[in-house]
Amino acid sequence: MAEEQIISFKKLGELLVDLGKITKEQLELALKFQELHKKSSANNLSPVMIGEFLLKQRVINEAALQEALKMQQQIPQEGSPQIDW
Repeated sequence: MAEEQIISFKKLGELLVDLGKITKEQLELALKFQELHKKSSANNLSPVMIGEFLLKQRVINEAALQEALKMQQQIPQEGSPQIDW
């Protein structure tokens, strides 16, 4: 029987930290901004995405964002079926 490798889903910000593209402090700041924006969005503004925010603030570049997004798409999400060949 093959050994099953279980990888838990990671959010984009966590992946950027893991990749060394941003610090935990930069992620926390972006998350705070996102939360403040969400609370003040009673006027139907679109939500702020972490990747977009970090790009606009020039904390990361497009290549770093694309690398993390690609990794995120390759990691199975929780609850997705694990196939044991």
